[in-house]
Amino acid sequence: MLDYICESKRRNHLFTHRNNQVLEYLRHYQLLDYFTIKITGDDHLPFKPAPDGLLAIMRQGNILPDNLLMVGDRSIDIDSAWNATVHSLFFNSNKLPIPEHATYTITSYSEMKRYL
Repeated sequence: MLDYICESKRRNHLFTHRNNQVLEYLRHYQLLDYFTIKITGDDHLPFKPAPDGLLAIMRQGNILPDNLLMVGDRSIDIDSAWNATVHSLFFNSNKLPIPEHATYTITSYSEMKRYL
């Protein structure tokens, strides 16, 4: 999916509470270059469901809310998107209760392209 987004001239961004060590993990697995803007816990923004990380991505990337889709597998990801007034895609691979504010919900990767 990361490659699909890049090939279609769009961008992937990262918003995680984990520290910058996650960047080393992504570099190790040759995934880091797929991400344009990277917001980690080391940026000291409020944790999800606060919208601050998504707002920072929009500000840094000059992205309008309608042009950002938050993909997440936890309710706090979806709540963060709701709080930032952006669309969300809940990847429900763990069969969790569907968050109230999820714009879209999928249960497998094969469904994902339909919303990207």
